[in-house]
Amino acid sequence: MNKVPLVEFVIRLSDMRKAAKQLSLNREEFNETDCADLLVSSFAATFQSVGTTTEVSVNGKHPGAVRLPLKLLPRILEVAKTYKKPELT
Repeated sequence: MNKVPLVEFVIRLSDMRKAAKQLSLNREEFNETDCADLLVSSFAATFQSVGTTTEVSVNGKHPGAVRLPLKLLPRILEVAKTYKKPELT
């Protein structure tokens, strides 16, 4: 059985909000179709989408790369704030 590589990191919720906001600026009509690429190292996460790149400090547990739809970022933030913690994994 093949294992799917895991990308795991700890990020401050405030940094995640800033990254999501920067990636979604001026993209209203493409927010449903565009994707965000996350490149995670042991100390930083780089969030990239067409024409936008931002980097934030993280604690990378399992470095790697992942692509996810931009429309998921607000949903992730909604769920994350329910934990009432300053950091999320």
